[in-house]
Amino acid sequence: MKKIILAQPLINIKDSSKILNSVLRSNFINEGSQTKEFEKKICKLLKVKYAVATTSGTIAIFLALKAAGIKKWR
Repeated sequence: MKKIILAQPLINIKDSSKILNSVLRSNFINEGSQTKEFEKKICKLLKVKYAVATTSGTIAIFLALKAAGIKKWR
């Protein structure tokens, strides 16, 4: 099967390895200082008061539905 590439990620390997090492040393993979900094930057970028980083798309959708006031679906 041929892969369809929609977009190539732009990653600065030197910077990303420093960040990755910092996260791994912190023992807080998804709730540490790097995540908080990411959330702050997203708030600034989107000009919103709050942002939440999630560990999966499923959790992101669940939180979006809760925020929209959707309690049950079939």
